[in-house]
Amino acid sequence: MESNEREKYPTPFGVSGLGGWLIFIQIGMFLAIWQTIDSLSKGMQLINSEDWKLLITETSVRYHALWEPLVSFKLLYSFLYLLFIAIILILFYQKKAILPRLMIILFSVATAYSFIELILTYQIPSVQQSENNIMIREFIRSLAFCAIWIPYFLKSERVENTFVR
Repeated sequence: MESNEREKYPTPFGVSGLGGWLIFIQIGMFLAIWQTIDSLSKGMQLINSEDWKLLITETSVRYHALWEPLVSFKLLYSFLYLLFIAIILILFYQKKAILPRLMIILFSVATAYSFIELILTYQIPSVQQSENNIMIREFIRSLAFCAIWIPYFLKSERVENTFVR
């Protein structure tokens, strides 16, 4: 069996394996899992709090019609993102050939989500008036991440030699 697998997936020339810059991807995926679980937890705490009632009650000063769909969208995205990262991690350690494309999809979807969330959230006047630019920084960070890692997954010799199964 082992001999048959070696013939099917010969050792490539050049660099390969989950080392090099791919170490940062692995660390990033585990951090993303932790951050997403934290985000889901905070979202669920918000929904179960008195603050939530203030945000979705039409007679409240803090009410805005976008709060409920925005928080629901964020929770749904976070759950799907967590699921997708878990699948990607499994495929990553199995060194599947589809992984580079899935990473590009992950980076692109995360950036698109960040942009959509930014646009929707800034439709709420209380958010517009705040000095908190975390969402703008998150979107810019996401763009920079795409600018660095998408070309890496497209052109890297290590990526090409590692994800072959």
